[in-house]
Amino acid sequence: MHKRIEVLKEKLTTYGLGAVFITSPYNISYLSGLFPSNIEERENYLFITKNHSYLLASRMFMLAIKEKTDNFKYIEITFSKDLYKNLSEICVREKIKSIGFEKENLLYKEFELLSKNLKNRELIPLEDFIEEQRQIKDEGEIEKIKAACKITDETYSHILKNIRMNITERELAWEIENYIKEQEGDLAFSPIVAFGKNSAVPHHIPNETKLEKNSFVLLDFGAKYEGYCADMSRTVYFGTPNEKEINMYNTVLDAQNMALGKLKEWKNKDFEASRLHSIAQNHIEKTGFSRIPHSLGHGLGLQVHEPPSISKYTQGNPLRENMVITIEPGIYLPELGGVRIEDDVLLTNSGYEILTKSSKQLTIIK
Repeated sequence: MHKRIEVLKEKLTTYGLGAVFITSPYNISYLSGLFPSNIEERENYLFITKNHSYLLASRMFMLAIKEKTDNFKYIEITFSKDLYKNLSEICVREKIKSIGFEKENLLYKEFELLSKNLKNRELIPLEDFIEEQRQIKDEGEIEKIKAACKITDETYSHILKNIRMNITERELAWEIENYIKEQEGDLAFSPIVAFGKNSAVPHHIPNETKLEKNSFVLLDFGAKYEGYCADMSRTVYFGTPNEKEINMYNTVLDAQNMALGKLKEWKNKDFEASRLHSIAQNHIEKTGFSRIPHSLGHGLGLQVHEPPSISKYTQGNPLRENMVITIEPGIYLPELGGVRIEDDVLLTNSGYEILTKSSKQLTIIK
C-alpha cells in the first residue's frame, strides 16, 4: 500500500496539486487495503498531501479496523468536529492551496460543503486519477483475481448438477450465491440466470420463470475474493438443440476465439484494441446474426467493470501488461434466446493467460 500512495504523491507534483480528496470507496480500499462491510457505503475518506496520508472515518469504522498501518494518520470524525472541519485544519497546517477531487464520485452536497469550509482554496476536478493506476495489477492483486476465478469455475461445475426441469431462474441464482459463499467467497455481482427467451436480454434479472425443455440457459456470475472480482459467462442447452441453435452457439465461440487470437498481438505498436470488437462482430454478422449489443469486454479488478472498455469506440491501444480484461461476445435473438461466452484474461509479457478455466464447448443437459 505504501508504494501505491507514493505513486499517488508523485502525481500531486505532476498535476500541481497540494492534496487530493478521495471519496470513492473502491479507490480508498485500493490505497488503504481496508475493506468496509459494505463497500458501496461512504464510511471513510482519504486526504493525501505531499507530506502525509490521512484516513478520516467515524468511530464505528475505526473500531472495525482490525489492524491499523503506519501508512496513515487516523482522524476520527465526530459531531463536534466533522469531516470538513478536519480537512480545513489540515489545509491550514500544511498550507495547502489546491485540492483535487474525484469528479465522477463526489456528491454535489459534498462539493458544496468543501467549497464552504475550504474557502480561498482551488478545487480541481480529476478524472480517473486513481483508476488509471488501478488498471495495472500487482502480483498480490493477480493472485486474488485468480482465486476468485477458481471459486467461479468450481461454482459452475456445481451449478451444472442443479440444472433440471422446472427449476426457476431465481432458485438457480440462489444456488450460485449460496455455493460461492460456502467456498468463503463473496459475490462480485448479483448472478444473471436466464432461461429460454429471457436469455436474449443481456442483463436479465432472474425471476420465477421455470426451466423447460429445449431452452438455452445463460449464466453470468462471479466470485469475489478478498475484494477482487471474477466475471464469467457460460451458456448451456437444456434438451436437444436444433441446427440453428448449435450454429448460434458455435458462432459465438468462434467469435471469441478469433478475438483472443488477435489479442495475442496486443504488444504490437500498431495494435488497435477496437479491432478485437470488430473481429468478433464481423464474424457474427457474416454468419447471419445481428451485431453484439454491448462492448466485447472490460477491465476487471476491485470492481466488476473497470477501465479499459474493449469496444468499437476504444481509441488506440490502452492495453498494458498485468491488466485483467474480459472477452465476451454474444448473440441475442428475442424469438429464441441468447448465447454469451465470457472469460477473464490476464495480459502477460508473452501474450495472455485465460484465468477462467471452465469448458466452453456446448454443454447439453437432457
